[in-house]
Amino acid sequence: VGDDRGLRGKALDVLGLAREEALRDEQREIGVLVAGVLEHLVEGAVHLRDFALGMAKDGWRWRFGGEVEAISMVQLSGAFGLPPMHGSLSGKIPELRYRPRVIDMDGALDIRVFDGTVRASKVQLIDPFGRAPRLHSDIEVKNLDLELLTRTVDFGTITGRIDARIANLELVGWQPVRFVARIASTA
Repeated sequence: VGDDRGLRGKALDVLGLAREEALRDEQREIGVLVAGVLEHLVEGAVHLRDFALGMAKDGWRWRFGGEVEAISMVQLSGAFGLPPMHGSLSGKIPELRYRPRVIDMDGALDIRVFDGTVRASKVQLIDPFGRAPRLHSDIEVKNLDLELLTRTVDFGTITGRIDARIANLELVGWQPVRFVARIASTA
């Protein structure tokens, strides 16, 4: 038996959103859907901006930017079935784009986590839904609180703060194949 509501309507039903509450503009409706999924997982705020979705000759394309405001790491790690992490997560998402087989960003992804900052730039994910996704990025970490980070693991607590720089990072199938790293205690 066919269902004329389509995937979007079914997804809205799964999230418990009434169809009449959905925005009529389909691109904005999907943006609300994405934010709604995250809002159902954790407390905090996820703001999407400039969401656009469309079909091109070579397949689907989408883009958006946004901000994440004060999501509890305890709630977020629990929602994903991970060991409890401490602190909060917030940050700015530059324009993130998907075109067939590639996700990339204009600018840097800025994240505030473990009482420090993480900046990912030159991010490109090739074949994200394939058998061996390939990630390229440069990552800079400043003033990360090791105690907040290591409370999660059973080997003990490490205190202090670190700075790190990981240049030319390349992961294939989520395994590192190349990078140049420098890690130092925060002065």
